[in-house]
Amino acid sequence: MVEDVDACYNQIKPSGVQFIEEIADHEWGDRAFRLYDPIGNVLYVYSERELDEKYKSAVKE
Repeated sequence: MVEDVDACYNQIKPSGVQFIEEIADHEWGDRAFRLYDPIGNVLYVYSERELDEKYKSAVKE
């Protein structure tokens, strides 16, 4: 989890790293992108966002 996923994405994008998923908002409550690190691990980089109404009943506070 990062504070500003857009800033992180914009910093990494010019490096030519292979992205699995471009940056996008997800209704389950985050904005994220996925990429491979240099040894092939998948990284999921995200910032929290407002959860869509249809998911709110499934979350315990």
